Amino acid sequence: MVGFFLFFNNNRAVQTLKIFFLIIVIFLIGTFGYVFIEGWSVFDSFYMTAISITTVGFGETFPLSPAGKIFTIMIIFLGLGAAAVFATHLAKVFLESHFKNFFGANKMLKKITRLKGHYIICGYGGVGSAICATLNDSGIKFVVIEQDENVAQWAQKRNYLTVVGKATYDTTLIQAGIKSAKGIVVSMGDDSLNMYVSLAARELNADIFIIARGYKADIESRLVRAGANTVVYPIRMGGEQIAHLIKRQLHTEDTSNVVHDELSGTVMGYSLRLYRHNCDGSTTVENIIKTMQCLNVVTLKRKNDEEITNPSSELVVNKNDTLLLVVSDNKKDDHKITKESLFYWKDELDLGYSPIDLEHKNLFETSFRFVESVKRGAEKEVVIRAFNKLVEDTITHFESEERLFAQYNYSEKKNHTKTHKVLLSKITDLNKNRNYDFPGDIEKTLFVSQRDHIMECDKAFVAYITDNFNS
Repeated sequence: MVGFFLFFNNNRAVQTLKIFFLIIVIFLIGTFGYVFIEGWSVFDSFYMTAISITTVGFGETFPLSPAGKIFTIMIIFLGLGAAAVFATHLAKVFLESHFKNFFGANKMLKKITRLKGHYIICGYGGVGSAICATLNDSGIKFVVIEQDENVAQWAQKRNYLTVVGKATYDTTLIQAGIKSAKGIVVSMGDDSLNMYVSLAARELNADIFIIARGYKADIESRLVRAGANTVVYPIRMGGEQIAHLIKRQLHTEDTSNVVHDELSGTVMGYSLRLYRHNCDGSTTVENIIKTMQCLNVVTLKRKNDEEITNPSSELVVNKNDTLLLVVSDNKKDDHKITKESLFYWKDELDLGYSPIDLEHKNLFETSFRFVESVKRGAEKEVVIRAFNKLVEDTITHFESEERLFAQYNYSEKKNHTKTHKVLLSKITDLNKNRNYDFPGDIEKTLFVSQRDHIMECDKAFVAYITDNFNS
């Protein structure tokens, strides 16, 4: 009976209600059982049920018949089982809510106390999360302050140092290391809040550089008086960027401001592209022309800044050498997954559960795009976008699977979740040095880790669903 009520869902609130419902059912069975078997009153029967379940040892209310004694034994065992489940649930809730958060928060606070010259980002919304992603890519140390626990978890999952609390409190700012911080970005949802935090930050650290987000133009002077060094208006900047795009579309923009368009632009169906050779081994110009499907190499620049114009096809290309390629515009974005690619989806990878299979296929395609951007020496911005999308899609997929673990009360959810963390760490460690320089041979490493996870952990989970929930 206990297993029946706790089997279907692992949601904490639902599970608590089921436990209480189970206890009520046992009390009802005991009360009306004694009424029927012994002929007692409802109150006496309820009292006998209570002392039997709690095993307080008060003795029988009235002498029991043989049938009553057998019934009492059944009630005691049912009650002890329910009590054990209830006690275990309470202990689990207490440990998860207090000790886990306590030790996790303490560990993070210790890391923050060792920081110096870092930046504090107040608010992990749309603007705040974009700031954090850019700072993280640049290797700049920062701490996030976010009062919404659910939003803060998104920052923590990306291994950002995070303080959960209100930035308007001095204690929260101190926990984030305001006194040793170099700067603070105040990006709350209201000008008055931003002004209050700016004032508090200036009082706690007179030398800190404060960047405040503004909403209304007439509040700028007040934010500056409150302590902000500069005020930024993201909405205004977005409007200016849209207007800038419109001007370019209508060809009304001054050509002096588009100095770099020549490299990425197309002339008569051809364009120029920079390629950087990141592989450890050497190759030749001819091999690069074949691999990149380009028409010619205009210039080869060695890592010691030596430049060779119109290099011969036999010329050796070493690691970190850069080449300027001539590419046909109708080929430069033609990178589709072929059967020769490790990330070409094969039938044996199908697990027979479409929600997970579709996500795996999407993750394979994202991985392929990232690997191809590295192998073909794409511009750094392209590689950065491809890698960041790989990380984001991996996190999204793992979170989706973990919701299924809870939905189906998966017995191995703890171990499976651990493997998610290990695999995500392997991916993020590819960019451990934060410079987005990846070796050309990462394809096999990335593919093997994903394939093994699918065929071992995910396959076991799908088998669990099939065996227990598909009749």
